[in-house]
Amino acid sequence: MIDPEFSLVSPEYDVTLEEISGVDGDIATDNKRYKGLTREIPVFFDSVSNLNQSADEVSNWLKTNAGWHELTFSDNPNFVYQALHYEQYDIKKTLQEYSKTIINFRLKPYKFYQSGLTEIQLTNGQTLNNIGSRPARPLIKLVGDGDMTLTIGDQTINLQAVDTGIIIDILADTVVNINGRIPEWTKLYTYPLPKLPVGDVTVAWTGAESVSMIPRWEALLP
Repeated sequence: MIDPEFSLVSPEYDVTLEEISGVDGDIATDNKRYKGLTREIPVFFDSVSNLNQSADEVSNWLKTNAGWHELTFSDNPNFVYQALHYEQYDIKKTLQEYSKTIINFRLKPYKFYQSGLTEIQLTNGQTLNNIGSRPARPLIKLVGDGDMTLTIGDQTINLQAVDTGIIIDILADTVVNINGRIPEWTKLYTYPLPKLPVGDVTVAWTGAESVSMIPRWEALLP
């Protein structure tokens, strides 16, 4: 269980400050991003039964599949966090000795609405409502052959000579074939990839047989 005193704070905006001789104050360079956060999450066992087994399970879970993973909290199931655990100290030992420990996670500065992580089949000209507080970076799948145009609000993606279909992941900034294996940047004739603005936005297309999307509505932490 997570200690109820646990809380998250807002991420820091990334600005580089530089002092220059003869200039009053700092020179600020906007790096146009929010910084990631490291958060200590205190956990404890509400029962001492099977303590060794539970400690093993927690330790093994943290050491499996290094990299970014989805993290949810039972008291806030509407949001999904992107978390990374990379420290190598012995979680198992502290759990066995004290029935509690602190797990350090590195978090992305944003969280996803759970409702925006389900793939939806779109109708041509459909209006979507971005319920988040930031422009969304969806995963879009277009099925069909030949030239295609995808319009998101006032932004357009032009594709040429598509074979069977194509997947555009705006969060990962990737364009791959319909099987998700082969890069297809040569099919794309517009850049940068558009985001879904906050509020209502219309999605329309030509040339594709069908279009589906995982919208990924997002908000800043906490």
